[in-house]
This record gives sequence, C-alpha cells and structure tokens, in this order.
Amino acid sequence: PFGLIPARTSPALGWVAIAVQKLVERRRPVHPSSMSAGGPRSAAAATSAENPKQAWDQEHPKDGGKAEVAEVAGKAAKPEKPDGNRETEKTARLESARRSSFFGGNRIRWQWEHRTGFKDYSEEESDRIERHYTAGVWMMRLKSGKGKQARPREIYFSDMVQFDPSSDSARKIRRNPAATRWERCMRMINTYWNGISKREEKWWKPKDKKHYDKQRQRHEPTEDEKLQEMFRIESIWFSIFFSWTFNGISMTAVLLNAAWIWIDAEKNRSTISNIDWNFFTVDIIFCVYFLIELIVRFQAFRSLQTSL
Repeated sequence: PFGLIPARTSPALGWVAIAVQKLVERRRPVHPSSMSAGGPRSAAAATSAENPKQAWDQEHPKDGGKAEVAEVAGKAAKPEKPDGNRETEKTARLESARRSSFFGGNRIRWQWEHRTGFKDYSEEESDRIERHYTAGVWMMRLKSGKGKQARPREIYFSDMVQFDPSSDSARKIRRNPAATRWERCMRMINTYWNGISKREEKWWKPKDKKHYDKQRQRHEPTEDEKLQEMFRIESIWFSIFFSWTFNGISMTAVLLNAAWIWIDAEKNRSTISNIDWNFFTVDIIFCVYFLIELIVRFQAFRSLQTSL
C-alpha cells in the first residue's frame, strides 16, 4: 500500500514509505517453498541457497531459540581457564604497586652483594636502613637473615659495605635507585648537624670502618650506641621524630606562627569582653600542634633526663 504514494508529490513522504516497505519485507517470514530464483530471499537462504529448508530452520527454530540461549548461557557460566601470561602480568603489576612509594615514585630498596649478584633486603630491613641513611648516620647495626642464619651485622655508609663480626666477612651494599643530588646534600647536612650536636672533634670528616675500629680499641661508644642510649630507636616516636616530613611540617608551622603573630599584633583589635573568634581559632590551632610536637619529641627519648 505504501507504493501507492507518489514520491514526486511529496519526496520526503515517499522516501519514508519506501523505507518502511523495505523494513516490512525484511521482517516478513518467507517459507522455503515460496522461494524462487527471482523472488524474495531471507538472509539464511541467500547464504545457503542449496539447502533452503536448513536456512528456514535456522531463522525460525521450533523451540523459539531457547537452545541457542541456553548454549550462550552455558558458555558464560563456564569459567575460563586462567592464562599463564595474564597471571604473570597481574602478579608483576601487583608487585610494582606494592613497591611504589606513597607519593607515586619507585620504592627505595637496599641490596647486598651475593656471589650470584645483588639481592634485596626485606622491606622492614630496607626501610630501617633508609631511615638511618637519611638521618645522616655513618654506621648502624642490623639483624639480617632468615631463621637460624639471622645475625647482627654492621652497615657502614661511608664504605657502603655490610660487615659480619662473627665471620669477619664484608659485602658491598647499594641503594636502588641511587641517591639524587638533593638527597645527598640533605644527608650531608644531617651528618654535619649530628657531629656538631654531639660535639665531635672532626665533625666534617666522614667516618668509615677504620674509625669505628679505633673507637672500639679505645672502648669508646659508637654513634649507634649513643643513639640507643638516648633514643628509643625501635619505637614509632623515633621514626616520626627523625622523619623529614615531621621536621618540615614543624619548621613550616614555626614560620607561619611568626607571620601570624605579626598579623595578630597589627589587625586584632579585640578585647577580653569582645573576642574575635577568627584570631582565637587560629591561635588554638597553633597551640594544639605545638603541644603534639612536644609530646612526640619527649616520647622519642628514653628518659626525661636525656631529653633535657
């Protein structure tokens, strides 16, 4: 009936009619017996012209397509076998994410030399070595190894060696990735500050293994022993106290407080009876932070006498 509409009277209406008529012809089922060489064909019959009955059964199944739906559902429900390459890639991604640092960079790893190459310390050992390295320490003691093989070892950052006192063996160590110029500069500042604060004679000179051997011969306590006498090295308070983040925040708070004192003296016109709550709130924030800083610093020491 759509062919009765002349296209030249209304071109748009004629195009719509032709499109609807073609759509109806495609949707209309055609029995294989009515197919001919010049007649309308279905998609299955066009591809399988030799067997029109099979094409009809494919387009119009007797069970309404339930078997095909069940087959697809069975494939979806059947779990796929894990691919070895995919599992390996997933493990590598998880390992990379686990070793990434808090700020998104690569995790710092300390390694010791084995006869087959450099091997990594454990994460706990590597983190402890890194804390001592950034704190500007020249020597530290570390219990490294697994099970019965765990032994106290000494690490000398000037020589970059690990020394085992029980076997008198030394192995090279390294930091991966290597320290940048900024990190080396900050470590040098920390070493100078440690030497000045401890009133050492030659605080500007690096201290290697020979220096500590001479100290042992004179029965002088080493730097690590002095730290253990003054601080609780294994506590979390010592880690916070010696961290760059804590000291940077504390220095920033001191500078901001100095600027705020000037602003408060120039702009604050409030009295006891008429308090400006904006100035009062900022003062309370500074007071709370400095109180927390004081508690952390006192908790890092072993006793009140050493802290004073």
